[in-house]
Amino acid sequence: MKSYTTNLFFKGFFLVFTTFFTLLPSAKAQFEVGVFAGAANYQGDLADAAIIWRETQLAFGVLMRYTPHRFLTLRAHYIQGKLQASDYNSSQVPVRLRGFRFSTPIRELSAIGEFNFLGNGNDGSGDEFNFRFTPYFFTGLGITSTNGSPVAPDDTRPYPFPENGAKNVFVSVPIGFGFKIQPFENFSLGIEGGSRTVFSDRLDGASKVTIPASRGNDWYLFGGLILTYCFSNSGY
Repeated sequence: MKSYTTNLFFKGFFLVFTTFFTLLPSAKAQFEVGVFAGAANYQGDLADAAIIWRETQLAFGVLMRYTPHRFLTLRAHYIQGKLQASDYNSSQVPVRLRGFRFSTPIRELSAIGEFNFLGNGNDGSGDEFNFRFTPYFFTGLGITSTNGSPVAPDDTRPYPFPENGAKNVFVSVPIGFGFKIQPFENFSLGIEGGSRTVFSDRLDGASKVTIPASRGNDWYLFGGLILTYCFSNSGY
């Protein structure tokens, strides 16, 4: 099973990056490489609030950007982190008594479109560099891989884990907002946050099979800082 999901994950890796490079412009455009550093969180059946702050975990990654047009940036990234949650954080006594908890590494490969509200660049009237800043909305398509299942108290029955039909690889759709500035010709800094839907109730390993009052599909979140090095500043 692990061999199958690993192969599927890397096939998804190849598909995402092939799609990204197919969309690259033929004209000269700004190209960036950089790093992401931030945090990960989870929304699902083992969290009864939008964000359980104490369960926030570190996340980091690498990325590439192309800006073929001042209002559009294309990005490919790999981000990994950790998700965890516990019924013991719940405000509801029956949920705390249930005592489920889970923890899993999470890895995401995505092709993203950033839509720059103010335009990311000069007006094309000259080659001189200008200070750049813009808020942006982003969305895209990705492949998400996890590796874990919930743990139940020893006296809990009948809740065996892992469940039949458990999944480790998901199609994900990132969506969120950010703000980026380019104060120098070769460096850009940004901050962003966004949610990811995986169209599944099995991200945490627990579904309606074991939690009849399931809250529906699970989500996870990444947020943090992005620092990139810019190789070109003309062509858009």
